[in-house]
Amino acid sequence: MKNGSRKFIFLVVYLISHFVIGQNDFFFSHYMFNPSYFNPALVGVEDQAFLVAHHRTQWAGYAPTFDPGAAPTTQLVSLIIPAKGKIMGFGLTAVNDTQFGLRSNQVRFQISFKKEFRSGFLSLGLAPSINLQTLDPGDFRPSDPSEDFGTKQSQLKPNIHAGLFYQSNSRYAIGVSVENIIEPSFTLNGFDQLDYFNRNLNLYVLREFGLTRDLIVRPSVLARSSIKNISGYSYDISIIAEYQNKIWGGLAFRRSESLGVLLGYSFLEGGKLKAGYSFDYTIKEQDAKEPTSHEVYLRYNLPDLILGGRKAVKTPRFSF
Repeated sequence: MKNGSRKFIFLVVYLISHFVIGQNDFFFSHYMFNPSYFNPALVGVEDQAFLVAHHRTQWAGYAPTFDPGAAPTTQLVSLIIPAKGKIMGFGLTAVNDTQFGLRSNQVRFQISFKKEFRSGFLSLGLAPSINLQTLDPGDFRPSDPSEDFGTKQSQLKPNIHAGLFYQSNSRYAIGVSVENIIEPSFTLNGFDQLDYFNRNLNLYVLREFGLTRDLIVRPSVLARSSIKNISGYSYDISIIAEYQNKIWGGLAFRRSESLGVLLGYSFLEGGKLKAGYSFDYTIKEQDAKEPTSHEVYLRYNLPDLILGGRKAVKTPRFSF
């Protein structure tokens, strides 16, 4: 196959994966359970160390008319450790995102700083990271067996993310963050992925209502947009109800994408182990997607793990 034809095939596959997914940064329906992955200013906000894992299968069973034919999947693991003093916490997050023949791996180191006020506190977070992009032509099936799509290629680039977060003593909070400040670009098999890591803006708003002694309701909104194209925004609206700090359930809506249900339960003494599941049903452009997406969430609290000593809880906790 001629070099120009090969580049054209990779270009088509890249554009399909880029626009079908709808954004270049991964997302989860359980965003409210581990918000520090998209805003490092939330690292340590709970005064509780924990290890958390997410797995998402987008459009389960998706089989396009071209190869590769696997549904996009994303895995994330985070370790969050709070600290005492001006530094509010530290985090380490690893992500694996697979979209057709393209794999994206990230490792983020997160740190947050806090300034307290009478009404609440303001935090600043930074997250330097490393991005690894890998394109494997072995995932593609040529129409002519003699055609060669080239060899597997990978590139490593630095990146950085930052955020601000304000939490009020009145049980509301708001945060804003910028992803991909450096906007790293990659060249794989002769094709430049110049816009894969656009500089993105996230807005996170949440509120807590204590309806009864045992029942707490937490509505939240996460809006996302490329800074280059604000009109191309997306948002998630979710409402979670938690009963006796033990069991929770909720509903979610993603703009131009899906409706979802979230369920979860706390295990072990003090609810140290938490498990959640979400089911999303596609409501738009089903002809180009599969109707269902699935996500699993696990979290294990690490008691008494805090840098600089034990600190008292002074503000409401908004995540589980």
